[in-house]
Amino acid sequence: MQTTFYGEVSATVVRHNMLTPTDTVIAGVSGGPDSVALLFALLNIRAHIPFSLAVAHFDHMLRGDSGEDAAFVEDLARKCEVPFFCRKENIAVLYRQTKGSLEDVARKRRLAFFTDCARIHNATKIALGHTLDDQAETVIMRLVRGAGIQGLCGMAPVRECSPHGIYIIRPLLKTRKDTVERFLAAGHIAYRTDITNFGTEFTRNKVRHRVLPLLETEFNPNIKDLLANMADTVRADLDFIAKHARRKMKTVELPDACPGRDSFALDCDRMRKITPALRRYIVRMGIERLKGDLKRITSRHLEEVETLIAERPGLSVVDLPGGIAVSKQEKRLVFHKKAQRASIPGAR
Repeated sequence: MQTTFYGEVSATVVRHNMLTPTDTVIAGVSGGPDSVALLFALLNIRAHIPFSLAVAHFDHMLRGDSGEDAAFVEDLARKCEVPFFCRKENIAVLYRQTKGSLEDVARKRRLAFFTDCARIHNATKIALGHTLDDQAETVIMRLVRGAGIQGLCGMAPVRECSPHGIYIIRPLLKTRKDTVERFLAAGHIAYRTDITNFGTEFTRNKVRHRVLPLLETEFNPNIKDLLANMADTVRADLDFIAKHARRKMKTVELPDACPGRDSFALDCDRMRKITPALRRYIVRMGIERLKGDLKRITSRHLEEVETLIAERPGLSVVDLPGGIAVSKQEKRLVFHKKAQRASIPGAR
């Protein structure tokens, strides 16, 4: 069983060029089965690729025994002879102070800690223990929320997460959770169990315990593999579209049309002549450029911008989440922060 698990993970690492001898890797370890298996997989790979490794644990303080998780991971890191870093934050309190779901707040604070660890200790990679099952769950969650093609890519095996050149890697992304469990059982490797994972309060847990079992039983027993493979296919297609959209963006942007860094303009006539797939991707790129991300941007918002380009009269505006807007001014399509609208030449 160990040979199968290590072989699958090593193949993923090699396929996506995740690790090199010059890397310093921060492994996010919660103490659960997936992250513990991740740590052992990295230790195995390190015998062949001599990168530096450290363990980071984030205590969300959501359970009374969460401190025991931290102690378990610290002891595990000591036994594996790798550095250990830990931070704890009261996520329940932060959740009440901010917008978004408890899951989102926890994820953002956890990733912020991992990124801080990587930056402070000059690490180049953050390794996370997401499995093929997690990928399938992510695709379903994004599908029911109305995600476009980018959302259906699921989680990327490798992605840049910081301007400091830090990358997230997911070595277990092509490995099934049951393979992980058999590996741990065969090696008599201990791990912690988070009882909140068995409830259905959170969206991911509902998908894991209700939706996927129904799809496996009633429709396709290989649904997890199918969804994960679909994400790979969509990501490859999107990479192709993105490559051409970046080139096309240079031909439609009007670099001297707007002052400052909080606005920029595209040529409306040229945009109309672009194929719909590339045009929509360019719009997404424009929104992300000002907003910093595409959160809360839905297909409806993209359709409104499409209508703005094709049909609506001059001086029309599409307001978007995150304090940005797209307006049509003469033959220009202007992306801008809402507070900047009055300073843009031609705006009223």
